[in-house]
Amino acid sequence: MAQFSQQTIDKKKPDINAEALRLELVEYAKNFKVSWVHLGQALYSVSRDHLYQAWGYDKFEDYVIRELGLKKSFALKLVKTYFFVEQEEPVYLKEEFREGKEAAAVPGHEALDVLRLARRRTELNREYYVKLRKAIFEKGKEASLVKKDLTAMIKERK
Repeated sequence: MAQFSQQTIDKKKPDINAEALRLELVEYAKNFKVSWVHLGQALYSVSRDHLYQAWGYDKFEDYVIRELGLKKSFALKLVKTYFFVEQEEPVYLKEEFREGKEAAAVPGHEALDVLRLARRRTELNREYYVKLRKAIFEKGKEASLVKKDLTAMIKERK
């Protein structure tokens, strides 16, 4: 009988380990989705203050390509998206925002970039922007789906 109990306990251990792994994965996913913020913030500072020049680069683009191995378009998108979030959606930068969300509901940089681009659209009124924002911040809607929504909203307005 004691042997059976030990076997039962041994079978439960992987479940406990699996549950711990599951919780870790949720945190890793959240961290992954917001890790771009640190890179975007640092790149914004490097670009704004021309720090790349002190490091021997004439242009910001040269720095990100040669030193960091990033594509120019990706680095610029991170800088623009970070600046947008800092100015327009600073709640995203607070740790409490991430901690209070399910991993699937934490928006990634791609979705926030779509929101940034939507903000600039003159044919998009405030109501439509708020709908997009809600889909991104409350539901964690993926960028491709947000783009479809944005396209539909623009067509509806015409």
